[in-house]
Amino acid sequence: MLTPDDIASYLSQYGGTQGIDAMQPRFPRWIRHLGEFGVADVPLTLGSASARHIDRMALQVSTNPAAKLRAHDARDTQPEIRPYKGRSV
Repeated sequence: MLTPDDIASYLSQYGGTQGIDAMQPRFPRWIRHLGEFGVADVPLTLGSASARHIDRMALQVSTNPAAKLRAHDARDTQPEIRPYKGRSV
């Protein structure tokens, strides 16, 4: 079972601890979300289903507008969230 410590450990590979500390209250909700998509037991390795979900959720809570756009685009790589729509021009 995925734990908040697993998420913190995964994110610490790519970000600073201050940002991770700010996100930690959201981790239980993220774990429930992952469970709804059946990916709660997937190891957190780059490119795994759970890692893609966590990357998208971390981008969504970012204050950087470019990160929010990347989070929106990341949904296209997760058909269980929504079918691929592509970037509108």
